[in-house]
Amino acid sequence: MSTTAKIDFETGLFDEGQYEEAPDLPAIQPKRRTSRAPFIVAGGLLLGVVSENGN
Repeated sequence: MSTTAKIDFETGLFDEGQYEEAPDLPAIQPKRRTSRAPFIVAGGLLLGVVSENGN
């Protein structure tokens, strides 16, 4: 008994001759520079809590 399955694709599903036009994408905004200080403080506090619980 063969375990392979035959898959019937819809006609036109993979037509390579027709391409849809890509939608106009908005201009890419430059990333805002976020301050790292809050993350550094939070990371330091987290390390402090973890090291206190480890002892």
